[in-house]
Amino acid sequence: MLRARALPSVLEQVVTGDVLTAVLTTADGGLVASSSPEPEETKPLAALSANAFAALDGKYDEEAESSAAESAGLQSAIFHCENGQVHVATLGKFVVSIRSTADAPVGMIRSKVRRTLL
Repeated sequence: MLRARALPSVLEQVVTGDVLTAVLTTADGGLVASSSPEPEETKPLAALSANAFAALDGKYDEEAESSAAESAGLQSAIFHCENGQVHVATLGKFVVSIRSTADAPVGMIRSKVRRTLL
């Protein structure tokens, strides 16, 4: 069961070092919880998350591939943008998005996402 009061503190554990923002949204982009030193970044990140989720969901439905991540219920994607990277991971009907600096190690960010979600 999801406890709304605990979610911001869980996301705060992710926002360290190269990680700038962490957002938990529903599949349709509804903001559930966030952690960011700059709160105005959370809504655009939530919208991006919803669109990325839709793309991920369609891709995995069409291909029906089996992998360790899918068996754990986790699908993810990384977007490299001008001002940094956006890591999007789905877990059930929720989406976690993390915005990091452009030079953040991808493996470290992916590890933070998995450790936080699983």
